[in-house]
Amino acid sequence: TEPPRTEERHAYFETGRRAVALTVRTPALFWLMILMTATTTAIATMGVFQQPFLRDAGIPLWGIGIGVAAQTGLGAIGSWMSERVGARLGLSRVFWLMPVGSAIALVAAVPGTAWLFPLFIFPSLGWNVMYPHFTEYLARRTPEAVRASVISVSNLISGLLSVIVTPVVALGVDRIGFRPTLTALAASLVAVIAIAYLAWLRADRATPFEDGAPGDGRPDIDAPDAPAIPSMPAV
Repeated sequence: TEPPRTEERHAYFETGRRAVALTVRTPALFWLMILMTATTTAIATMGVFQQPFLRDAGIPLWGIGIGVAAQTGLGAIGSWMSERVGARLGLSRVFWLMPVGSAIALVAAVPGTAWLFPLFIFPSLGWNVMYPHFTEYLARRTPEAVRASVISVSNLISGLLSVIVTPVVALGVDRIGFRPTLTALAASLVAVIAIAYLAWLRADRATPFEDGAPGDGRPDIDAPDAPAIPSMPAV
């Protein structure tokens, strides 16, 4: 296979630059990416600490395997029911309830009881319910030429923040303990989510669909959503 021509490489980087510029100058896209990033941080933290959670609660190794399987299954269920949840709640509620629920769920580790493990793994459901609607929202509000790149920018932001936050949280667990660290992280995420959600809600009304302006008969953020793009479980 021949390597890309020089002009093709330049076009590739130019598309990426345009995607970043569009994200920065479009508040509705930027703040929604922050919401998705916070949800990704919650699911990444849950994925790292679900085994310490169960061990701390006195669950044997075979029980941890069942817990991990349940978490993976919950993610698959979230993908399966994403369209139905979006149709029932509308986008604005999905973009609020899934992130904030995922953040608060981390506090389930504080009492140290295995009975709260189903709540602790809620981020697996929340992320997989939200992500198809998130990608569809970005797709509806970005030009076709940079659509995939804008989604890639979001994934890059989420991934980088998770890479930074997860080791910091692990260090906090080593220094001050499991429960105080997750409590502090959950509170921080809820604060970020509240700010980002209010900013997104305000900016959304001023952001037109790529093929039409708000009020042209297209569904708004509180209307039943269009069929969503299925996603794979994140963890």
